Amino acid sequence: MPVNAIKGEIIVTRVIYRDRGEYDLAFDLIEVDQGKERETIALLKDTPGVVEAESNIKIKVQTAVSGNADLNLIPIENLDFDPSLYLQQGLLKLDILDAWGIEKGSDAVNIAVIDTGCDLDHIDLVDNLDINASYDYVNDDDEPQDDHTDSHGTHIAGIIAAVGGNGYGIHGVMNESNLMILKVLDQSGGLVISTETDAAKLAQAITDAIENDAKIINMSWGTTQDMMAESETLNTIFKAVFKEDILIVSAAGNDKGNGILYPAKYQGVLCIAGTDLSDKRWIGDINVATGLPYESAYGKKWISQLLQKIFIQLLQQI
Repeated sequence: MPVNAIKGEIIVTRVIYRDRGEYDLAFDLIEVDQGKERETIALLKDTPGVVEAESNIKIKVQTAVSGNADLNLIPIENLDFDPSLYLQQGLLKLDILDAWGIEKGSDAVNIAVIDTGCDLDHIDLVDNLDINASYDYVNDDDEPQDDHTDSHGTHIAGIIAAVGGNGYGIHGVMNESNLMILKVLDQSGGLVISTETDAAKLAQAITDAIENDAKIINMSWGTTQDMMAESETLNTIFKAVFKEDILIVSAAGNDKGNGILYPAKYQGVLCIAGTDLSDKRWIGDINVATGLPYESAYGKKWISQLLQKIFIQLLQQI
């Protein structure tokens, strides 16, 4: 068994055949008595319709401190702008107002945010959330509320799609969109190793994103583990996404080294890193990540500008 295997848990990949030779893959997580994993896996592999059976594995994930993920909730009456917009240097650097004159987004673009969940009642996000397509794989329920120490998922959702022009908080790049909140990361916090998930949760979240017609899957986190090498289940599911017309976006990492984390390291994934106000690579001390509403995941006053450019380009293609 892998050293990071979860005792007593096995992922089973089944094939479901449809008409004309087409088929779907389904992933099931089953529990067995500890010590019986190898025996059960061997039996399952000989079962008709089973493509793969393997131990579920833990995945240690790195995120960054999001700073203050709360938006300014003080309304400014009769003004059609967002009070913290001026703090979003990345948007201003993009000449975003000119871009919004062409396109502000569309609720026809489904974006899956696979993260720590989201504040489902957030006044600057609620209008852009697709609750029916959202799920909490950590607690196995349909309310993926963000209970992460640093509200990481809420922070990411706001960068992508905070409602614009409502007199509250900030302005997302796509202030009209359809966010699926898929919670796979737990509530622990920290600067580096901040949370964890497992192969079964991640595989199911990605599968659900595909089935709900996501055009973009955003995973603003990373791991040093080569998930496709360690898990045949994740190897299968990532290859399936790469064959679809779906963009995966993931974070390069938050330390000072030159290494890139997974899944951003995979060919076919859009790898995002942070830049400073001079458009140079940000490699500062991560403990400066404090103070500003929806600051970048890469430090105070920085914003993930390349990610914003990509979203704008996608919008212009609609």
